[in-house]
Amino acid sequence: MRYECRTENTSRREERGGPVAVCDRAGARGWRHLVRLVAVCGLVALTALLAGGCGKGRPSTIPVKGVVIYKGQPLQNANVMFVPVAGGRPASGRTGEDGTFSLGTFKSGDGALPGEYLVGVAAVEGEVDEDLDHPTPPEKLKRLIPEQYGAPATSGLKATVAKGAEIRIEIP
Repeated sequence: MRYECRTENTSRREERGGPVAVCDRAGARGWRHLVRLVAVCGLVALTALLAGGCGKGRPSTIPVKGVVIYKGQPLQNANVMFVPVAGGRPASGRTGEDGTFSLGTFKSGDGALPGEYLVGVAAVEGEVDEDLDHPTPPEKLKRLIPEQYGAPATSGLKATVAKGAEIRIEIP
């Protein structure tokens, strides 16, 4: 058997010991077209996937407002963290002077996804430096509540986010 390869200008035959195959420039153009088509489809699919994670394609949140009480009094200027029990996107907020907070998941104050959450509350006294390269040394900060409540995994605090639910977090 012979392989035969033809182009528009020349023709060449080689003995290879297999079936006869015919190639021409149109076949080469067809292959290049297929490669371009696959590349363009891949870019379109990638763009669609990336755009799908933005804007209105995200899950709907429920507005969440609540209050943190420590030893019977509203806890001021505390960071509140909600971590979903089933995994997923956490929410967070900060208490005001009256101990109330509102949660944000995708942006500040936009609410939380419905479900069960482990809750962490951290409050410190002292000036907290936001510079990650030079954080405030721990000895310059005083914890206002026991350390165990700062991590949702160790706090023992839980909350359910549902439409119309009022969140009250009481720390003994």
